[in-house]
Amino acid sequence: IRFDNGAIASVQVDLVSQPGMASRVIAGDRGTLVLDGTPRIGRPKVSVLGFIQGQTDPSDKKNEVVWDDLEMPEEEGGHRFMIRDFVEAVRQDRPPFVSGEHGRRALELTNAMIFSGLTGQSVKLPLDRDAYDRLIEELIHRRREMPHLTATEAA
Repeated sequence: IRFDNGAIASVQVDLVSQPGMASRVIAGDRGTLVLDGTPRIGRPKVSVLGFIQGQTDPSDKKNEVVWDDLEMPEEEGGHRFMIRDFVEAVRQDRPPFVSGEHGRRALELTNAMIFSGLTGQSVKLPLDRDAYDRLIEELIHRRREMPHLTATEAA
């Protein structure tokens, strides 16, 4: 993903990992945030770009990274937090933490990843809705044409 300010991001999604094996990592030029178990942040001695460009002592064979554990407040998260915040936003007549527009953008990104993964094509946002809808219709049509086993046949 290339942002308007020139920043580049990569999203990798794995839908086949075993339960409990999920990994959440946010990596950037000047640090990496790991959100599994005890959250921690790693800060390289030299930015990744600087290291690649040789802005280090030539004798440095690798870029030293200092890791620090992060103290995170005990809060509920995920959907439970979002639902509770939405209820409180309505009660307090304020915008929710995550707006409908944020949700729409997240869905757009998810649909783009599905489309790209199934077609092998690069995509640009906003996603071509007609192409996405055609893909979903094709998948539904293929599913209907697949032979279905009865419980007796499957056993």
